[in-house]
Amino acid sequence: MPSRRILDHWRKQGREVQDGTSAGASCAPIVKVRGKPLYAVRFYSTTVEFPFGLLKNRPPFDDLALREELREQVNSAPGVAIPIAKLELYPSIKSTQLINVAVFDVIVAALDWFAARVPG
Repeated sequence: MPSRRILDHWRKQGREVQDGTSAGASCAPIVKVRGKPLYAVRFYSTTVEFPFGLLKNRPPFDDLALREELREQVNSAPGVAIPIAKLELYPSIKSTQLINVAVFDVIVAALDWFAARVPG
């Protein structure tokens, strides 16, 4: 399962994964900012969500330019086209798209970029 491989990559770098607590099973690779989890992607059974709506209220991603850069990186994956109008929402792609190695690689790179932008 590609999402599991992404989470394994995240953990190998000493980072945490947060499991969801709602009825819909989910998990997210997180970084902590002042003790609060921050994430750029959340994996559900059939979708991969990009929580721009959450990020817009959390530094440093309250900066529109950083959210736009993240969106552009994700959009560089084949078959992914998140419109700019979704920069304050929670757009998603199908989790099956991660089977494509090029999409998988883009998401991993975007997550590494995300983690590097969060103050340690």
